[in-house]
Amino acid sequence: MFEPVNVVSLVGRQGEMRSTMPWTNSKPESKNSIAREAAARAVRELFRVCELPDTSNPEAFLAAAIGITARFPAETYAPAFEPINGLPSRMRRHALAGIRMVLV
Repeated sequence: MFEPVNVVSLVGRQGEMRSTMPWTNSKPESKNSIAREAAARAVRELFRVCELPDTSNPEAFLAAAIGITARFPAETYAPAFEPINGLPSRMRRHALAGIRMVLV
């Protein structure tokens, strides 16, 4: 059996909203990192109701799922990951290709 994976640890702690980069000439966080954090929350919710696939590295799978999801706007993945009518209601375990397909 797999141990539970903390998706938030892949992108930052829950409730932690970094607004600047760690170096001295800091700039506001990029749109990409904000999108990645939103995608991480969505993937965490998706796998709260779905099982992770059989994989030797669940952290790598989740990181890839977050990366795929972050490429799409939140308006796309919110309904796609919705438990009643979205991806969780179609199958128990999801492949990365299936996640991408539902977002396109």
